Amino acid sequence: YDEATLEADGMLHLGHDLAVLDKPTPTEEVLARDLLPGGTTWINLPGTSPDLLVDPGSDVDAQFIAEPFLRSRGVDRLSGLVITHPDARHAGGVPTLVPQLEPAWIALPVGPFRSPAFTALVEAVPARNIPIRRWSVGDFIGPWTVLHPAETDRFRTADDQALVLAGEVRGLRILFCSDLGRSGQRALLERHPESLRADVVIGGVPLEGEPFPESWLEA
Repeated sequence: YDEATLEADGMLHLGHDLAVLDKPTPTEEVLARDLLPGGTTWINLPGTSPDLLVDPGSDVDAQFIAEPFLRSRGVDRLSGLVITHPDARHAGGVPTLVPQLEPAWIALPVGPFRSPAFTALVEAVPARNIPIRRWSVGDFIGPWTVLHPAETDRFRTADDQALVLAGEVRGLRILFCSDLGRSGQRALLERHPESLRADVVIGGVPLEGEPFPESWLEA
């Protein structure tokens, strides 16, 4: 479909990537991009809820896709930057994006991370005096509530420690799962089985296991 057709149907188009949210208004959109192997989501809602960029992707993604898209939307500075888990696929673009769009704050999941991407992120932020928030179960921002991880979680892989967010937009319940791995999926199901019910699920493929296991579909 050409872009005019997509826009008429309430769809947002960026290159070969596509996202849909029930005919979004100019100030209300959730744009989820399917990057291989990472992902980016732009959340722009009306009112006082902060606009969020969730995972800028790799360095190349941030430089050639995320930043140009945000500039095209008139974004010169980010209200908030959420990193679901700091690996190269999801957070490798932070050192590139931070100097250009200077987020008011950066949110990360609780837990120890040792990846080069995490080290680069931590080194890129202090010079600009940007607060880093560590989110866990029960934290919230605007309509979004953190369902995972818990403060005491210590998983073997970063995928299992990934942030999971849930919120409601115009009557649609949206669940962000990122690349949550098998152990993280199991923990989330045990803690919040009722929270897995959603109209829209945005997620990726973890390094181990399936993105949406059968146990979730039955919850």
